[in-house]
Amino acid sequence: MLKRINRALRAYLLVEPHHLNAPDTATWKMSVVRLVVLSGLLLTSAILLHSSYQAYTLNLHHVLLLTVTFTGLLWGRWSSVRAGSAWQLRYLP
Repeated sequence: MLKRINRALRAYLLVEPHHLNAPDTATWKMSVVRLVVLSGLLLTSAILLHSSYQAYTLNLHHVLLLTVTFTGLLWGRWSSVRAGSAWQLRYLP
């Protein structure tokens, strides 16, 4: 099971040996974007869990709205990067 998850992550992040040996800038750009978005997704999900619990106990519903909205936007961005559309490659610096 862990090997399968590791293999899927390596394939998603484009860090398999055949990707690393190819000097293709588009592959490197997509790999970096995916790495940044995935790490941001994990971090904001952890923040969402912690701050949602704290906001719920203190009756701060606006904090719930802010954190859920921001995390939802990041999940949406992740799904667009996961699709691998040409838009990300065209507009990357």
